[in-house]
Amino acid sequence: RRADALAAEAERARRASQVEAAVRADERELANALHDTAATTLLMVGSGQVPAGAGWLEPQASRDLERLRTDGRRPPEHADLVTLLREDLDPVHIAVEFDGPERLTLPFAVARAIADATREALNNVRRHAGVDRAVVRLRADSGGVRLDVVDEGRGFPADDVPATRRGLRHSVRGRMSRVGGSAKVVSGRGG
Repeated sequence: RRADALAAEAERARRASQVEAAVRADERELANALHDTAATTLLMVGSGQVPAGAGWLEPQASRDLERLRTDGRRPPEHADLVTLLREDLDPVHIAVEFDGPERLTLPFAVARAIADATREALNNVRRHAGVDRAVVRLRADSGGVRLDVVDEGRGFPADDVPATRRGLRHSVRGRMSRVGGSAKVVSGRGG
């Protein structure tokens, strides 16, 4: 009986640990989503980066809220990454040239993570690079998926990003890591 009780307690502890890890993952994704959507929009408004009467502000706020809304439905099993990427190209407010296949079906969590990380990279180009255009290149083969976001902006020392900054660390690298991928930033001051 004692062995059974110990085994049952160990199982309860294991389940509690799994639930706690899932809750932390959900909280992390919500923090990333807030950073990438509503918080960025509000920061632009609050810092005066948005001109009075900007026609894109209301639709952007609506998209932000829709991204944050959860309705309890399970996500689909698969998604077309190209469709998700195209949905995010207009709201970044820079010209984006897309070079990739017509469709690329992936597991939903992977496609969503890549699309969200790409949107954050494009938002960073808009906010920090000092340019108004970027190129998104998507390639896939049996070895995996590669997506490049390329701009000709002012650049920054990638290793000098403060630990307090969420964008690259959590919204790009963290997302890729959580779905078994990686993200590499190639940049330097001046290019």
